[in-house]
Amino acid sequence: PATLEPDALIFASWDGVVRCLNPVTLAEHWTFKAKAEVTAAPTRWGNQVLVAARDGFLYALNRESGKLEWSFKAGGPLTASPLLWSHTLILADESGWIQALEASGGELNALRLERRGPFMYPAEDPLEWTFDLEGELWASPAVYGGIVYAASWSGVLHALTLEDAEEVWTLDLGGRVTSSPVVSGAYLYVATEEGKVAAVHLESGQIVWEKTFEFGVQATPLVQDGVLYVAFMDGTVRAFREE
Repeated sequence: PATLEPDALIFASWDGVVRCLNPVTLAEHWTFKAKAEVTAAPTRWGNQVLVAARDGFLYALNRESGKLEWSFKAGGPLTASPLLWSHTLILADESGWIQALEASGGELNALRLERRGPFMYPAEDPLEWTFDLEGELWASPAVYGGIVYAASWSGVLHALTLEDAEEVWTLDLGGRVTSSPVVSGAYLYVATEEGKVAAVHLESGQIVWEKTFEFGVQATPLVQDGVLYVAFMDGTVRAFREE
């Protein structure tokens, strides 16, 4: 996926090259070559562009020049875009940990950031907490109200406190999850590769609505103007509106 801004189109590809183009003329501003393929959309953070690559590195590039400003080794392949909430940076690696520095087996990393001049960098000791999702994780978690919502191929949806990863509730969805959960109002919308689409109450973790379809879901659902849009693996898109 690409990141579109008024003056820049930033995207990466399977060859590991990150490109920044003029969105109108498609003239190339800069390129950067990661050490492995990139499957996630770049994330803008101040004057930096954060790129997660399958070599396990998070690269922070200067927004104007594309030059590397810093990198962080998560220890496992990174396949999802980083998520920023306040001064916490969350990374999801495909093996399903929630962790920071020692990423053996796969992590979702919580890094503490600090400001140096106008920019943010990882602190010298960036570890905040660690948690194992026990399954491959291919999509970013969601954060709302100080709670991190994350699910993996284990099929279990976790609600964790952002501050210290204390478990608030868990929910077994009965099938592996490849897409990100989506928060809208009082509900969290999730979909599985087994075709289940569900609305989960944010506070209780209880399913308030669910329906199972013949084909599964790998893409993250979209909520817009009270409508839930879900793309299925057979190429169809379905829209759901609250009755």
